Amino acid sequence: MNARLGPGADFEAEVILPKGTWARTTGIDPQDEWFRIKVVGLKTPLWVARNRTKVAGGLLGRFRPHAAENAMHPESGSNSDRPLAIAQSESMKVRTGPGLDYKVITTVQQGVAGEIYGIDPTNNWLQVQTEGLDTLAWVLRDMTWVDGLLVSVRRTTPREIATWPALITQPPTLLARSGPGRDYPAVARLPKGTWVRTIGIGPHAEWFQVRIEVKVPGIDAPVWIARRHAKIAAGSLTDILLVVLEDSQPPAPTETDQR
Repeated sequence: MNARLGPGADFEAEVILPKGTWARTTGIDPQDEWFRIKVVGLKTPLWVARNRTKVAGGLLGRFRPHAAENAMHPESGSNSDRPLAIAQSESMKVRTGPGLDYKVITTVQQGVAGEIYGIDPTNNWLQVQTEGLDTLAWVLRDMTWVDGLLVSVRRTTPREIATWPALITQPPTLLARSGPGRDYPAVARLPKGTWVRTIGIGPHAEWFQVRIEVKVPGIDAPVWIARRHAKIAAGSLTDILLVVLEDSQPPAPTETDQR
């Protein structure tokens, strides 16, 4: 198939791609007839006719018109630059942790792609986010084809693995509180990507009680974080206990606490 320098048969063919070539979609022309693609080994983005390809993994719904370049690009804020792990076997198991002894969460078919968030200490397992799962999960690296560079992907440490079930904080700065609610005072500010060990779930499921595994000066006791501001990094919360609070009211919030 001809891969061209622009979205149309009148553009020059830059290279001929053999059948079965995998390519990452980076844009769609306004008429929905051409895909702009990135092929491993080629520096220049090229265009191929949509009716000559099949979508192997992922969704195209995140693309929107972009008049400045007369094409369509992913919605701003997406993780489109994150490398992908694409299932190569007919059926690939997705697990709660980096090892064959971890529980299987689901099984995905060949061609399903997941964004890579981490690599285990042995470099044999990839931590991925796949569509349909609200947690991060792990796949065997040898069962995937990696699209993109792994240089900037975070390496998980053995200590972090020992903390499971674990969460990874998501906001640039997350307030950790003394109790399960915004009325409790903030006791620490956690940077994005902090690993925490889950030890309890609050009376309301929106809050997790956690221990901070990245050392924060002055914080030795468990703290609480909002569930919506963290991703489950690995492990299962099935056996995590509900925390029953003593019959007491939280202190009155200050102006800082309310942020």
